[in-house]
Amino acid sequence: MRYLKQFGLFSWDFVVGDDWRLAGSAIASIGISLLLAHHGMNVWWMLPILIVAAVALSVGMVARSARTQALKDPVAQDCHGPTGPELSPDDAAPS
Repeated sequence: MRYLKQFGLFSWDFVVGDDWRLAGSAIASIGISLLLAHHGMNVWWMLPILIVAAVALSVGMVARSARTQALKDPVAQDCHGPTGPELSPDDAAPS
């Protein structure tokens, strides 16, 4: 029984991962494609389009969230990365 529980937890973490909305939209896309195909429609092309759209929306939401967080957190706006400050055009080596 313990192995079954561990497999269930692994499966949930693998499928859902970090974004439950992406997993839900993938399952919904498969369901919509299956339902339409069951009713005789030729929808083989729709599943990849729906999945790409869901991934694009998910990435857009993460980018928007990161941008909003960067505006709230002044440390995140600092241009100094782990390698030091970025060079300005005045700091560039003369040609």
